[in-house]
Amino acid sequence: MPQVDTERGDRLARTALVVAMGLSAATILLLGRHLTFWSDEIDWLTAYGDFAIRDLLHPHGSHLIATTRLIYEGFPRIFGTSYLPFRILGIVCLQAGAVLTFILIRRRMGAVVAVFPAIVLLFFGSAQDMTMSPLGIPFTLSIALGLGAFALVELNGFRTDLAAMALLVLAGLSHTFGTIVAVGVLVYLLVERSRRREVWIALVPLALWVAWWVWARQFDQGITESSNILGAPFFVLKAAGAALQGAVGVPTGSTWIGDFGSSLARALFDLLALAGIVLLAFRLRRGPTGPWAWGYLATIVAFWVGIALSAGDGREPATPRYLFFGAIMIFLVVAELMRGKAIPVRFVRPLLALFAFSLVCNAGLLFNSISSFNADAAAVRAELAAVGFDSDYLAPYVRLGDLDLPGDAQVPSSPAAIASFEEDVGSTGFTLDELRAQPESIRLGTDLAIIRALKVAAVPLSPRGVSDDCRTYSPGDDGYATFPLAGGANAIRLRGDTGESGATLSLGRYADVASVPVGELAEGRAVALIVPDDDLPQPWIGRAAGRIDVCGVGGNSG
Repeated sequence: MPQVDTERGDRLARTALVVAMGLSAATILLLGRHLTFWSDEIDWLTAYGDFAIRDLLHPHGSHLIATTRLIYEGFPRIFGTSYLPFRILGIVCLQAGAVLTFILIRRRMGAVVAVFPAIVLLFFGSAQDMTMSPLGIPFTLSIALGLGAFALVELNGFRTDLAAMALLVLAGLSHTFGTIVAVGVLVYLLVERSRRREVWIALVPLALWVAWWVWARQFDQGITESSNILGAPFFVLKAAGAALQGAVGVPTGSTWIGDFGSSLARALFDLLALAGIVLLAFRLRRGPTGPWAWGYLATIVAFWVGIALSAGDGREPATPRYLFFGAIMIFLVVAELMRGKAIPVRFVRPLLALFAFSLVCNAGLLFNSISSFNADAAAVRAELAAVGFDSDYLAPYVRLGDLDLPGDAQVPSSPAAIASFEEDVGSTGFTLDELRAQPESIRLGTDLAIIRALKVAAVPLSPRGVSDDCRTYSPGDDGYATFPLAGGANAIRLRGDTGESGATLSLGRYADVASVPVGELAEGRAVALIVPDDDLPQPWIGRAAGRIDVCGVGGNSG
């Protein structure tokens, strides 16, 4: 479309952006209404306290995330364990990034052009973790602060320069993404000869980050590998293709389009990225290029090279959390190279069609992701309920994330840290009534968490250790006997099996069927099983094939 700079066009674009912001916020809030703290968020909530500077500056996966640590320490003191304030802040950070992208592109190509990529960013389903969950706050906050610094540096005034430096410091305190933006600002100031005296805008935050990095090396969290250097160019190409794919909204995984379709899509976007790099090289050689083009290019190259040097499991070119920033920087590079130019009329319809396709696909990815997010949230809350119910019995050093549970990867903290946080702030897991209302698979997750964390196991018991006070349970139509267990020690004896040489003893409490294996039974032999003697009304239940005696322990003196 031709560049539109009219007041009416600007007003319509701003109105469209505001409407899209409202729809985006409402969509994310509605879809994510059942979500809860998960993954790294639980660590941020429970691992540190009292706003100690050393704790706030402690690296997370080699990154400085002091602002996020401050948020996750401060919000619970104000809002308790409500997840809504965190979700609202996550949406604010996401929308700030989209709005600032709109502002930066508008200065180059007009508001009517700028509004389209901004709207896509508001529904950026290609990075669902960042869009739907506060888990993305370190990334979206640092990106928004960095983009704000870009916008302020352009205004070229002492006060705005000071504000830009402050934003870059905060961006660096939020995540390494913010420090990478400072690199881009530094390159811009060096290329723009009239502004070289203002390099302090970028040097101060970069120096502070380097000082932190030197201090943080004591924690041995470095993730860069020298062996990744040779593969960095290929990684950058793949990352550029993944960012283009994410911007268009084509899924990077195989869930929707199958393995072949996924591989084909990645190959096509890699080719597009290669073509774009070649065209960019010709454009840079053909004529003068503004300093901001070099600043933006330095930012995106530093970003992708940094990821390449730390490439590994969870840090691939198409990792969702990298796509949002990659797409933004591609938009800004293109806008800078097209500064002041009108889009040829023949390209208007194809670009509008591309925008519509991208918006629909990205929004579709958001809607498609919510079922898995909800399942993870329920699994996490079920496992956190296990800690809340029986924290006094769990070993303080046990980590739920080490127990091979349905939501285990999302609960990295120890029961001791979780219990300490909940004692001060409030529960993060299901209440007993809420848990009872969950599907069987979720309640089984609570059983697994408690039983594995307690390391409950049946151990052989001498006949002398079995009390005469026993109750016998016969198998039902399915061949299994189900029997209640008292808190404390229980003696369990298989009196008659179902024709097999033994029977698996399973334990449960909240699931309808006790199905967590805790040992084997042999006919005529007893085992001891110890379960917590807590005050909860929910009984422990055992299950095994055959006729079962459940007795007290220690009753026979011989």
